Amino acid sequence: SSDHRAIEEAMHAGDPNAIRAEKVLANRIICTIGAYAAEMGGLDTVVFTGGIGENSPTLRRDVLENLGLLGINFDDEKNRSRATILTRPDSRVVAMVVPTNEELQIMREARAALSG
Repeated sequence: SSDHRAIEEAMHAGDPNAIRAEKVLANRIICTIGAYAAEMGGLDTVVFTGGIGENSPTLRRDVLENLGLLGINFDDEKNRSRATILTRPDSRVVAMVVPTNEELQIMREARAALSG
């Protein structure tokens, strides 16, 4: 499925293909964050946003638990309670959830296209 909610539902029901899909997705995100961190010489913040980033504590946990090497001190209790900040106070890198406002962005881009 292209809908992550269906994958998560199947994963929690024990579907091995869904579990594998979640692991692959988490691994790709981990690799991308790691590559960017290496390119930039470190990180200040990791932001989760959009549908999956805002609504999947499972994926956030699967990613952040594997980024301790980068200075992320992940707090899964905060993650499960849907807090904005997902890291402990002593974390060198802050991980957070930032809600999107897609309608506002579409409006801004439409206005720019119409006025330009």
